[in-house]
Amino acid sequence: MPRRLRLAVAPLVLLIAALSACAEPTRLPPPEEPAARAPLFASDEEALAAATEAYEEYLAVSNAVLAKPPRDLSVLKSVATTDFVENERPIAERLNANGWTIEGRSLLVGVELQQWFQEPNGSVAVTIYACLDVTGTRIVDEDGVDVTPADRSPAATLEVELTGATEEELLVSRSELWANSITCS
Repeated sequence: MPRRLRLAVAPLVLLIAALSACAEPTRLPPPEEPAARAPLFASDEEALAAATEAYEEYLAVSNAVLAKPPRDLSVLKSVATTDFVENERPIAERLNANGWTIEGRSLLVGVELQQWFQEPNGSVAVTIYACLDVTGTRIVDEDGVDVTPADRSPAATLEVELTGATEEELLVSRSELWANSITCS
């Protein structure tokens, strides 16, 4: 570029640079905070009450399904997650294979809240300790002979997790024998 043209353009470049330095910077609006969801339960007592009700519904359906063949586990999907139902399938298959029937029903006689929490998306998980009284149940074979294990405990504490998007949608998602039998003592 000829020297004369450079000298003519230089003040123009400086003027543009100076003006752009004085310009207001483009401001981006702050990111919007996601709307805070109200807690699903107002208290631990509400969480426990909802979990207890949902677990009692599960027990009623489970008692009916496991009582007599054919054991249609798909009915459990109204009160339990699909994964949980699939984990229960071996129990039903064993009952079917041995021709066993469960007479009576398990009763929920004690419940204690372990914890509950709500995810940012609004879904909730409630974990309870549930004491089941199984003294009113027995396992009988095809001939009506009682094959209930003689050393079976009359009660069992389970750690039960229920999950859902609303209080009305709590489903059993996990149930494990809890060795520290605090609820059944």
